[in-house]
Amino acid sequence: MTEQHDAAVSARDRVPVGDGADRTDDPMAAWSCEKTAATFDGNLPPPTWVNIETTRFCNLACRMCIPALSGTTKEGPHLDLDRFRRYAEQIFPYAEVLQPSVSGEPMLTRGFAEMVETAASYGLKIDMVTNGTILSDRLLETMTPHLGRITFSIDGATKETFEAVRIDANFDQVLRNVRRWVAAAQTILCGSTK
Repeated sequence: MTEQHDAAVSARDRVPVGDGADRTDDPMAAWSCEKTAATFDGNLPPPTWVNIETTRFCNLACRMCIPALSGTTKEGPHLDLDRFRRYAEQIFPYAEVLQPSVSGEPMLTRGFAEMVETAASYGLKIDMVTNGTILSDRLLETMTPHLGRITFSIDGATKETFEAVRIDANFDQVLRNVRRWVAAAQTILCGSTK
């Protein structure tokens, strides 16, 4: 370790985090904000980015997906909406971003629109990874205003490659859904659908 690192650690250790002192000289102070100061004891920063496995179901059987190959994505389960609300009460007051499901397709989550609305009521943005195959008008309207980021999993630039990797997906349908998301985001962000 360097002398500079040792000095930073020594300075941090002299005044414990969470004591109300001005921490601008402390390398750990970056996480401190008024949202956390009132209730968090300061031993570790609370999570600002939260991943909750809302479902393990998926409508595809991608060649590289271990959960799909093991059968998990056909058996589930879904996270119970009441349990999600209990998690929200405990974690969301500190968080800024919610990422639903990574082992399943979040758009298949039972009660997903309600989960998004719950997260939004705490001021969270949604960071979602999706296969892009499922899109209802309700989910589009509910989610778009609260999206921080959406990532579409597309494994191939051609219909043939994409559908060979993403078993049961339709390349053209996914592209239509991506365009719908983009148009909805443009309407919210810019007031137009250019």
